[in-house]
Amino acid sequence: MNDGNPTDIVDEQVSGGSTEYSKVWMNESKSNISSSPPDVNVKSEWGSVTVYLPETLRDELELTYRKLGYECKQSHGRDLQKLRDFYPLVFAMGLESLENTDSEDSLSVLDFILEDYE
Repeated sequence: MNDGNPTDIVDEQVSGGSTEYSKVWMNESKSNISSSPPDVNVKSEWGSVTVYLPETLRDELELTYRKLGYECKQSHGRDLQKLRDFYPLVFAMGLESLENTDSEDSLSVLDFILEDYE
């Protein structure tokens, strides 16, 4: 049994549990939306990942960040930080999507991305 701690959920997955890791980072209840995010220094407390993206995909990522940031500020009074909030959200939602997609569909999307962004 776990108390929702990300470490517990990862341990449960490794030992054969059915909890999906990406759901740890997703807010299951919209009623708990907070205008004051946790105080964390992501550069010193989290691990880093370097991602290389085609320029057009990178531009789309930036525009999506700006749009979502505007909507979150306007609707909830919350300023989204790119490193602390947006990038983990992109990865969590991407993982959620991949968990619900079979390998054939994933490869089809990858082929489209490589074709479209080369």
